[in-house]
Amino acid sequence: WLIYVWAIHESHILAASLGYYISPLLSVFMGKIFLGEKLSRNKWIAIAIAAAGVSVLAVQALDTLWISLALAASWSSYGLVRKIADIGPITGLTAETGILFLPFILFLVWLSFGGTPNPDNQRLGDDWMIDLLLICGALVTAIPLLLFASAVKKMAFSTIGLLNYLAPTIQFLVGVFLYKEPLSPSHIICFLLIWTSLAIYSTDSFLTGKATRKAPSA
Repeated sequence: WLIYVWAIHESHILAASLGYYISPLLSVFMGKIFLGEKLSRNKWIAIAIAAAGVSVLAVQALDTLWISLALAASWSSYGLVRKIADIGPITGLTAETGILFLPFILFLVWLSFGGTPNPDNQRLGDDWMIDLLLICGALVTAIPLLLFASAVKKMAFSTIGLLNYLAPTIQFLVGVFLYKEPLSPSHIICFLLIWTSLAIYSTDSFLTGKATRKAPSA
């Protein structure tokens, strides 16, 4: 989450978006390795195409590739832990935030009252509207995490991973159309390969699910 916030702040929205595009496919791979979830030939093809897209980006955008890979690896790993951990969503999220509570409270105190003054950095208390938005940001963060932790217990991990591509699509559109981030040729090729990969995986999952639903009646 810290990497994501830093990436947005430093105008690397497309790199963050790519990370969350890679994450679903990495989740599929983790589901195969750690949970024994079966992958069809088309799903393996989808993973291979996504890997090719990342390789293209590595050639021309190596300076921001680490952002994408770090976000993909951390989010997929978090999802895997929540999948296998025998703990409810509310209890789990409470434990996670509880571990971080004290160090971050101390960090916020230091940001507000300590450190070296910098005119370019706004402190807590300087603008009540910004402070209110930051507080509301806690809800924007916590509610999706609760829903994710609940859903990951009830669905296949590979399916959960695939649904995660909705968020990076919104990030991609925001980066390109709202913040006018430039699209390099490597970005365009990489995103096209990732989208192709997701289309193949989605189609395969839909057809497999449809066949499974028809099997009992047959």
